[in-house]
Amino acid sequence: IDTTIVVNNSISSQIYELSGLEFLVENVVLDPEGWILKEVSYTTAGLNNIFPKNISVSKAYPNPFNSSIKLDYYIDHELGDMDIIIDILDISGRQVETLINKRMSTGFHSIFWNSRNNATGIYFIQLSIGSYINTQKIVLLK
Repeated sequence: IDTTIVVNNSISSQIYELSGLEFLVENVVLDPEGWILKEVSYTTAGLNNIFPKNISVSKAYPNPFNSSIKLDYYIDHELGDMDIIIDILDISGRQVETLINKRMSTGFHSIFWNSRNNATGIYFIQLSIGSYINTQKIVLLK
């Protein structure tokens, strides 16, 4: 999901802080076409306060999708390496495919599901790490 935050500024120098958000900021783009800004610099301060001290899972994207869908997730470094399972389930809850079933290191990870051999319909992508389970409804349209 893309989020745009617009801040009007009438002075030559400005400091902005993005905090208290319900999601992790993955990318910052300032004046991508170079129309306004002559110089841009930014820093990430207090990085330890930004990352959750747990497991974070983004929304599967794009959804609905027609061939491939991506799921991003984060395992906090304080948790250490963990056993992870990511399954695709059909509308009845039956396992269609296992994308991952192994020990994963901490940090950010992405997984793609290529659905080329599956029929149009509603599926679920389920991530399990220890006692944590995240299940999302995904829609395959061909």
